[in-house]
Amino acid sequence: MHSFAETAAYLTKFDLVVGVDTAIIHLSAALGIQTYMVSHLAHCWRWWDIKAGLGTPWYNALAIVHQKDQSDWKTPLLEVQDRVFPWIDAMVESRQGRIAA
Repeated sequence: MHSFAETAAYLTKFDLVVGVDTAIIHLSAALGIQTYMVSHLAHCWRWWDIKAGLGTPWYNALAIVHQKDQSDWKTPLLEVQDRVFPWIDAMVESRQGRIAA
């Protein structure tokens, strides 16, 4: 992609984005796409409600999952998995219901 406009247009086709603190994460969350950001142990001042793992006031669609230990990425990734899989199941069930109707 050659611009943020192209990237934004492409992202609008997604239901969910998972990643680290990059421009893509910011863009997807700003577009209102459900976004999970896995973040390192050192919390960034930009994230207002760090304890709750929320990205507000910047993005209501962003959930932040932080490392608890600087050498452990497995735990936050498993936490994202635990949050995302039920969300995916509900989305698939919802879409299957629309297809069957």
